[in-house]
Amino acid sequence: MTNENIKLSKVKKSCRTVCTVSTILGVICAVGAVILLGLTIFAFNSGSLISSTLKNSGFIDIPSVNQQYYGDDPALMEKMALDETTFFDSIAKSVGLFTLVKTIPCIVLTIVFFAIRATFITIEKQDNPFTGKVISRLTTLLVIASVVIGISTDIVYGIMMGFFTYVFYTIMDYGRVLQIQSDETL
Repeated sequence: MTNENIKLSKVKKSCRTVCTVSTILGVICAVGAVILLGLTIFAFNSGSLISSTLKNSGFIDIPSVNQQYYGDDPALMEKMALDETTFFDSIAKSVGLFTLVKTIPCIVLTIVFFAIRATFITIEKQDNPFTGKVISRLTTLLVIASVVIGISTDIVYGIMMGFFTYVFYTIMDYGRVLQIQSDETL
């Protein structure tokens, strides 16, 4: 086996590893997205359920004449007394909106992980990681991941990921140029 074949074998092995890891992470994100989507649907539909449960538990006692509340915020308790179902509906919709906002990055990351898997399968089949198609796919995926990370976690992490994407692109582009030069000399 030549030195070049040994290196190519290592590249293929690392591609298989990336495919396995990205599949696992994609499945985890997909499961998380499904769970969050279920919680979102439940939250949007649970305002009256919460209200009736709290009324039945005795936490909120609203007799027709004597009003008794358990809480330390009189304005909040008054609002609950006037229309507790609407109050809990608005809280439930707020929670539903929050979980929906967390669901979207999970869905995007699921797509990104499976796209990464497909890209590394392409690299494994082409025997060359330095093609324009592979570089543009990986750069696009890293830009998308940078934006999602920046929006969903912290903008600093997104910026760091953006710098990493730029460095990655320049290294891969340089590798592409070297590969072209190497192919021309053979």
